[in-house]
Amino acid sequence: MKPGSGGLAGGGIYFATTPELTAHKAHKKGVILEATVALGRIHTLEAAGDPTMTLQKLNSLGYNSVCIARAVSSGHEYVVYDPKQVSAIQYAPSHAPVQAVWSV
Repeated sequence: MKPGSGGLAGGGIYFATTPELTAHKAHKKGVILEATVALGRIHTLEAAGDPTMTLQKLNSLGYNSVCIARAVSSGHEYVVYDPKQVSAIQYAPSHAPVQAVWSV
């Protein structure tokens, strides 16, 4: 898994804790992957995030991952910056977002 190039917490690998939050983030497109993520020591960012966050910056603060504190009831969002923290990735067909298309 490869870190992204930007986002609310910089260029990391983003994870949601519920299928609902994942579907919202993906605009109800695609599939959901389940993964085991070694979060280690978690640094909490305020809702505005920190788009300048990097692995080096996070490690200098003594942390291994980020949790973005947002007022959503559908779960939490975590970010890691080292692909080695992500393992056991698998397709989650029972939780895949569904997009219905109707034609008449």
